[in-house]
Amino acid sequence: MADTNLATVETMWRREVEAAHTYKLLAEREPDPKRRDLLLRMAEQEDKHAARWAERIALATGHAPDPKEIERGLTWAQVAADIGVSAATITRTKAGGRLEVDGMLAMVGWLGVPVETFVRDTKR
Repeated sequence: MADTNLATVETMWRREVEAAHTYKLLAEREPDPKRRDLLLRMAEQEDKHAARWAERIALATGHAPDPKEIERGLTWAQVAADIGVSAATITRTKAGGRLEVDGMLAMVGWLGVPVETFVRDTKR
């Protein structure tokens, strides 16, 4: 495999690992069992995608990459930058706070799920 192709495959692998790890972190903090299950299923799919890329990397280099190296280095600031929102938006979300519309749309777009997945019923 050419070096440029290997770099692309490694980038794709890294993105899948980061997405899976992010979904798992979000699931840990999600109080709603239905939403938590959805996030864990999404993480499982991303792990499968990462495994496919890792196989290609192993064929080209003789060793498979370690997802733990990526998971240890992923910060909420990096997640926020990847999504396109501020770190404060992620902090508010982790704390169960309210989101502005732009932040919510950016997050659900990044997750690839409908906004209704994360809308909570409120009693008036």
